[in-house]
Amino acid sequence: MHCYLKPSGTNTELALANNIAFGTNDFYIQSVVKNKTNQINSWFDSVVGGLDLFFINNKPTLAESNVGNRLQSVSLVNNTDTFSIGFIRYSGSTNEVYLNGSLDNSATDSTNYTTTINEIGDDEIVLQELIIYTSDQSSNRVGIETNINDHYNIYA
Repeated sequence: MHCYLKPSGTNTELALANNIAFGTNDFYIQSVVKNKTNQINSWFDSVVGGLDLFFINNKPTLAESNVGNRLQSVSLVNNTDTFSIGFIRYSGSTNEVYLNGSLDNSATDSTNYTTTINEIGDDEIVLQELIIYTSDQSSNRVGIETNINDHYNIYA
């Protein structure tokens, strides 16, 4: 995946030079992110009909553009704190969200995210790191999260 910066007003969004298409495949998206407000803000956006990652009223959410939520965190996050947030889909339909290394919610859904991801960032999001795997990483998740937490020291 290659990225480049695209100015957006006085803010900067990251636009992908090569879009990512998930389809019905497994994926794992791990991020270090903070929401600056308690509004609806995205840090991963497909614009129309694909996979989006949002904070919806301070709850990390996996959604399908213009359709609705597929998986939402049960925990409210404080918009002054930085969080390690991971979304994973494996076995074609098991979806999980992890907050600071712990499972926060899960759902069964085999949505076909046919539209590609083409934009990362929002002026109300502080995104420090984003790792995207277009395959099942459930067996590697703990190691990936530990590595990230060792660097950022987000949680104990």
